[in-house]
Amino acid sequence: ITNVTHLIVHHSAGTNVASDWAAVVRSIWDFHVNVNGWSDIGYNWLIDPNGILYEGRGDEVLGAHFCGANGRTMGVCVLGDFTAITPAAQAIDKLKALLAWKCCDKELDPRDMALHINSSLNLHRISGHRDGCATSCPGNSFYPLLS
Repeated sequence: ITNVTHLIVHHSAGTNVASDWAAVVRSIWDFHVNVNGWSDIGYNWLIDPNGILYEGRGDEVLGAHFCGANGRTMGVCVLGDFTAITPAAQAIDKLKALLAWKCCDKELDPRDMALHINSSLNLHRISGHRDGCATSCPGNSFYPLLS
């Protein structure tokens, strides 16, 4: 269990087209559990291009998605590769709703910056994976939308 103070947004950097998004989520689970050796999928939540929300580790459960500084974070992965394209409107709408719910639940101002104790970084309450790790995630076309 972790007391969430920061919401971290990811992209899966995988396919942008699939006929079975639940199977894509299962393949991420398989990689995280059977290859990485983690106890579960690393993200708390995942969102497909149709705006369907999938539970990963779930609410307030310590994830494995933020470079070893996972405490006090909620990780949300939008399925797809957003290096050159932006996520579908349905995915963005679901992401906004999920982040708004969590900000209300924890009484967080989504526009604030605050110290993330586990990484010792001053981060936006809603940050991209790249804000705390050496990665381009959640993609160059998606990252500017986080503001």
